[in-house]
Amino acid sequence: MNDPHRLGGALAFDEHAASAAPRAPWQPLTVRTDESALRARVEAVRAQLHSPDGRSVDLRVAASTEQFGLVARLVSAHVCARALGLSLDLAGDEIWWQQRPGQLLRLSLARSPHQRNPLQHGAIAQVTDTIQRLYGVSAQVLWGNVGSAANSTVTLLRATRPDLVERAQKAADELLHDPRIDGGALRTGTNFRRHSCCLIYRAGIGMCGDCVLHP
Repeated sequence: MNDPHRLGGALAFDEHAASAAPRAPWQPLTVRTDESALRARVEAVRAQLHSPDGRSVDLRVAASTEQFGLVARLVSAHVCARALGLSLDLAGDEIWWQQRPGQLLRLSLARSPHQRNPLQHGAIAQVTDTIQRLYGVSAQVLWGNVGSAANSTVTLLRATRPDLVERAQKAADELLHDPRIDGGALRTGTNFRRHSCCLIYRAGIGMCGDCVLHP
């Protein structure tokens, strides 16, 4: 993958010209985030996850996992771009995606002349709200996933671009001010602890480092 910003594979994003049409293998993100596509994705995730006793996990576990994976890529692109002094358009119809088997989800985004709150309008809120409506996953869980993604972006940058960490923290903390994310009280850092659980522990994978269930 071309990574001109030296962010590392988990954070890297591609760029394209605003209003350009994607060429294969790129597709508009809306192809992945409409209701039928999200239902198919959640079923695919569920097929890969099993509870410790071997049974299929609750659909809400798979739904949270799918939402977390996608919003983590969107949040990291926003935070890293802001740290680089850039602003990206996070509207779903302006974002492209591709994902080859066994590889990370790749996103391509266009720069925007305006700095808009990505949690008010755009793909992050759209995916989160749709998953909540379709599967009844708690809003606290889903928006907690967004908060975890913001903090994790800063953590990952410490290894790949420590020069960007201070600016990334500022951008991530701006997202964490959103009252839907644990009342807007959390801030990035080594002691970050969300007030909810992403539910992945129900698949026997263990608890995330920032999980509320840790003693």
